[in-house]
Amino acid sequence: MYDFREILNKGLDCIYFGRGRMVDTILDDVKLLLDKGIGEKQVLEQILRASLNGEIISIHERDYVMKLKKLYDEQKDGGGASDNSSLSLLKPSDGVGHHNNNNNTLHSSFTNPSLGRGAVLPSQQLQQQQRRRQTKRSIFKRIRKRLSKKVMIGIILLLVAGAIAASIASNIDPNPPVGPSGLGVYTDAKLYYSSDIIAISGSADASLGNEVRLLIEDTDNEGDVIWSEAVRVSDDNSFSTLLIAGGPDWENTGTFTLYVQHAGSTHSTTFRFGV
Repeated sequence: MYDFREILNKGLDCIYFGRGRMVDTILDDVKLLLDKGIGEKQVLEQILRASLNGEIISIHERDYVMKLKKLYDEQKDGGGASDNSSLSLLKPSDGVGHHNNNNNTLHSSFTNPSLGRGAVLPSQQLQQQQRRRQTKRSIFKRIRKRLSKKVMIGIILLLVAGAIAASIASNIDPNPPVGPSGLGVYTDAKLYYSSDIIAISGSADASLGNEVRLLIEDTDNEGDVIWSEAVRVSDDNSFSTLLIAGGPDWENTGTFTLYVQHAGSTHSTTFRFGV
């Protein structure tokens, strides 16, 4: 048993039958035609490369070479003038049947309607398709890698943002203190550490005065005042300010009390501080 695929991939060099031998002459025929300048040079060179590289030569390619070789032999031997089927590819003015025609005449005489200049042969077409598929796979792999990285980064950012939001929500007082005449004060969290930013907001009746007095006492350490500031009340009866936790008077940790004083009234809220 013979592996015909292997034989074809080697360019159909030969097939053995017992003691006999049938030789594939396409390589020699193509070389002869190129040497004589017969047929389409580009097409014949493509067939030659395919044969030398062990690629499969298609039936159309073999038929093209066979017809060119047959017509060349007929003109060489001077016996092709009466064969109308073989001479149909030649121009009447080319002097068909004369063996002394020059190579240029032969080259212009042999053409194949199915294979013109610039034609892409099946072996080359297969290689081009394989290259296109490989290029597409490579592009898809790069896209998948980039998308995977972006998706992972997006998931991480969402998790971090969710954790921060949950932490802030758990520390905000849902019922900020409100005193007489709508006086109230609260912080954006209930626990701070050194260098944290404390956001203070509140409400006060602006008609009773356009300024409130804020101060923070160290409740667990004899009520020492560690910070104070005068803040303006807006026309909408609100006020706000920011400060950084920590400093010379923030040595202790524990419970701190934030007071707001306005128009003879006082209101307060507490928070925890840790170094």
